[in-house]
Amino acid sequence: MRQWIFTRLLRLLVGDLSRYGMPKPDHKLMETHPLLSDQFVPHLRHGDIEILPDIKGFDGDAVLFSDGSGRVFDQVICATGYDWEVPYINPDLLPWSRGRLAPPLSIFPDVPNLFLLSFIESNGSSFSLFNEMSWVIGRAIKSEAKAPLEYTKLRDILKSTRFDVTGGLKMQDTDRHVGYMNNETYRKALVRLRKLMGWPVAEVAPKP
Repeated sequence: MRQWIFTRLLRLLVGDLSRYGMPKPDHKLMETHPLLSDQFVPHLRHGDIEILPDIKGFDGDAVLFSDGSGRVFDQVICATGYDWEVPYINPDLLPWSRGRLAPPLSIFPDVPNLFLLSFIESNGSSFSLFNEMSWVIGRAIKSEAKAPLEYTKLRDILKSTRFDVTGGLKMQDTDRHVGYMNNETYRKALVRLRKLMGWPVAEVAPKP
């Protein structure tokens, strides 16, 4: 429903950007990580930004495009993204998949005393999730140190329970979208884990 609504809102508010040279998307809205900018479209409409074909190669200072054209530029900036790496941990200990990490709840690789934080890609602000992830990690560390049976229960739940973190999102099958999650659904998954463990669902202020 959200996809249907936002598609029509964008069509109404922004219009068809192909008239400014933007290629038509080869996927539906919300099937790739969103690009948010309130300046791109105005600059595109005013001609400050020009859309060019895919780059095929280089010939000296000239950039060669897929349509057979070429143009000389002073600089070419390659915005190619980034790779995930944890160079201080043996890669065999982590569940790598196509350059991404996707253990249960993006926190729990199948290794004692090892927890992950911030290795997530989502359709909202990932930073807003770190506090809730940290709370769960802290409780898991406490259980492992002081309540071995509770920690065993946690690991059993992680192995036997499927936690939905997508909320029905159907992303393109690219490396970037391995383990991609919906913020709202991920929060619900963390709450579900707390309930299964008998942990408080919300923070409780300490008594004075």
